[in-house]
Amino acid sequence: MAKQILESIFQKSLNQYKHKWYFEKLQVNRFAHCKTSADYNVFTPQYRYKVECKETDIRKENKSFPFSRLTQKDELIYFENHQINNFSRVLLSFRRKFIRDSEFFLVPIKIFVDLERSINKKSVNLIDLNNKVSQYKVKVLKGLLQLFYTRFII
Repeated sequence: MAKQILESIFQKSLNQYKHKWYFEKLQVNRFAHCKTSADYNVFTPQYRYKVECKETDIRKENKSFPFSRLTQKDELIYFENHQINNFSRVLLSFRRKFIRDSEFFLVPIKIFVDLERSINKKSVNLIDLNNKVSQYKVKVLKGLLQLFYTRFII
């Protein structure tokens, strides 16, 4: 259920800029036993993005995001390396009771992989993210992610 909340917020946030890009939600056929390379494809006239959404509810015991939960890492890296204008992002949410109090990071896949190597732990927490990748933090305004004020667009 939690991931659906993040995906819903991301989709509503994308909708506020419909004139800037086209996006599609990738669906999984549960009976085909296959996975998608990301949750979303986002297209602009110049660039193509894949975005994988991952959420951690920090009101519960688990206050960190286990790196092992990003099972699409290889596919995201391949997509980004395949063509010059392809980019992959991981949207991490550390959710609290209210969206306005939650923290979001939209991290390029290669930076995410470097982060995993540099902290040398099995999971990443908010302290690590704020210390290492704070420039990828996404602001929230009126329940929507302010994607144009982040490094989402190159």
